[in-house]
Amino acid sequence: MKRFLTIILASAALLAASATASAQFFNSLSMGVGVGVDGASLQLGAPVGSLLQLRVGGSYSPPVGYPFTILQDEDGSGGFDLKARLAYKGANAMLDFFPGAKTRFHFTVGVMAGNGKMLSVDGTYRDLAEEDHGVGFDISDRKAIYTDENGYCHADIASVCKIMPYAGIGSGRANNINSVVSLVFDIGVCYSQGFGAFTDVTDRVTGQTEYTRITSDLIDGQDNGMVDKVGSFPLLPVMKFTLFFRLF
Repeated sequence: MKRFLTIILASAALLAASATASAQFFNSLSMGVGVGVDGASLQLGAPVGSLLQLRVGGSYSPPVGYPFTILQDEDGSGGFDLKARLAYKGANAMLDFFPGAKTRFHFTVGVMAGNGKMLSVDGTYRDLAEEDHGVGFDISDRKAIYTDENGYCHADIASVCKIMPYAGIGSGRANNINSVVSLVFDIGVCYSQGFGAFTDVTDRVTGQTEYTRITSDLIDGQDNGMVDKVGSFPLLPVMKFTLFFRLF
């Protein structure tokens, strides 16, 4: 991944040098608000000559959640009340290359860096019965997931890599000299090295608890390797719409 990121940044630097040798840098600035896979975002955009555009900003996923229940008995007792919510927070830097001085279509390379969390799941076991110290769920011969004394536990669906190189295409310029307002559309992929479920797992032999990724090896291969296969897909699809307002 480091080699891939180095190639992207070096290519971007060469493009910037060749396209702006005789052009004025950052002679305009726009601010944009957007929405996409990474949540709500705020970006600043500036032209780097006529063929390049630099955008930097940050993203935040509002804690919007969806409640549901699993492992509930037929009589309605027991079960886990779960709530899954968006959880990504991070920053990004994008460099757009336009094939022509007046074209809207662009190629984009960049990087997204953040907490890597796509979803966070909070769970509460409904009925602790006599086990007021919490309940445990075995996931292998010696590993288990425990709730706290109130029946609460937490898990995250997150990328393995927290710094993700990005490549994509799109339409629109953040700095439109003919209009105060402009819309930019982006679609592409981030290289994430895969995804997985992360939670606190306790070793019943040593008593140690560690926030770790659930893997096929961790659950003694009971899934026939399916967890690792699903989580090994290295790309995160990204789509975003950003509305820019030219400041000057």
